[in-house]
Order: sequence, then C-alpha cells, then structure tokens
Amino acid sequence: MIRDDVLSYLTSSNLGSYSLSTELPFSNSGTTLYVKNPKRIYVDEEQKLTEPLVTTFNMTINQSESTVDIYFSNDAKNLPVDYDTVRATIEDFKKIYAPDGLLNSTVETTSEYVNDLLVTRVQLKFVKLT
Repeated sequence: MIRDDVLSYLTSSNLGSYSLSTELPFSNSGTTLYVKNPKRIYVDEEQKLTEPLVTTFNMTINQSESTVDIYFSNDAKNLPVDYDTVRATIEDFKKIYAPDGLLNSTVETTSEYVNDLLVTRVQLKFVKLT
C-alpha cells in the first residue's frame, strides 16, 4: 500500500523541525489535524481509480491510478527555514517509488491560507497497468 511506503520513506527522512504522524489527517469530529497541529505531517489514505485500458477476447488490461495526499501546516508569517527542504523531500518520494507496471508518476503541490497558517498539500499520483 502506497501510504505505508510513504510513511516508511518519511520516517527514514530528515524532516528537520517537522514531525510525522501516523494518524490520518482528519479526526472523527471532522477537524483537520494538520491545522490543529502545525509542523506535523499527515499522510491520507490511498485513493484508487481503475479503468479498463484494453479489452481483448480473453483478457482486460486496466489502468490503475493511485493518489496519496500529504498535508502539513505552519505559521504563514514565519516559515520555518527548512520548509522548502521538507516539501522537496516529500515530493522526492515520486522519484524512488517504482512498482511493477508503473507508467507515470506526478506530484502536485498546492498551498492555501487558513487563518494564520499556510497549509500545504502534496499530492502524489501513480499510474500503472494491472
């Protein structure tokens, strides 16, 4: 499962002033934990989408897309000096993850302001044949 691989990768990475949580980013009350706990990195569950790519008489080749979102936040006015390094470390998971049948991998990083926090989401997407 990709989430486990991301957690393993981040556990062995230098995250500087940030810490890694094994919890999902959302609590039962719907509170986003990454807003509640700045400078803590949360990895969401893997989202999968599978579609038939090629169908023949006796077999179907599917294209599977797996997406994992990673969230963290910090004070928007005073970004930690290691913010860019930690963001790049998370994005670099794309370079090392290579399951059988991998066609393509992408990373998209977005940020938004929530109150006085800068919330960053790194989305890792992997497309492979199954």
